[in-house]
Amino acid sequence: MFRKSILAAVAIAFVAGSSVMAADTKAWRIANNSAAAAKQLDLTFGGTGGSLLVTVYGQDSTCADPQAVNVNQGLGTAQIVYADDCVRIKGLILLKASTTAGPLSISSGFWTDDLNNTTPITVVSDTAQITVPTVSQWGLIVLTIALLIAATIIFARRKPVVANA
Repeated sequence: MFRKSILAAVAIAFVAGSSVMAADTKAWRIANNSAAAAKQLDLTFGGTGGSLLVTVYGQDSTCADPQAVNVNQGLGTAQIVYADDCVRIKGLILLKASTTAGPLSISSGFWTDDLNNTTPITVVSDTAQITVPTVSQWGLIVLTIALLIAATIIFARRKPVVANA
C-alpha cells in the first residue's frame, strides 16, 4: 500500500510538473527614458511562438489605467496606450507577459510622447525583470512526496477505534 501511494504521487507530480514547463510568464518594470512625459509604450517580445498575453498591473501614480493594451500575437508586439502623456520622465510601468512558448524576453521598444516623438528603450538599463519568489517544479514534486510520506506514516501509526458493543 505504501509503495503504491508513493508511485502514484511521483507519477502525478511528474505529469503536473511537465505540463507546467510548457509556458513562460515574466514580469517587468520599464522606465520612461525619453525627454518628455509619454502617452504610449510599444514593445516587441522575443520567444512568444505566436502566443502572447500582456497585462499592465501598475504605473506612475499620476496615470490612470491604460486606455488600451493592444497585443499582436503573430508579431509578438504589445502597445500600451494612455489617455494623455501621464508617464513622467523616469516613470515606471509594471507589466506581466506570458506565452505558451518561451523563453520570453523584451527585444525592443519605444516610448511615444504627445507630439508623436519616439524614443527607443534601452533593453538592458530601462527594463528590469521582476522576480517573484516561488518554488520550482522539482521543489513542488519533492514537497508533495514528503507530505505524502508523512501522511502515510501518520495514518499507519494511528490506533484503530474500537466501537463498544
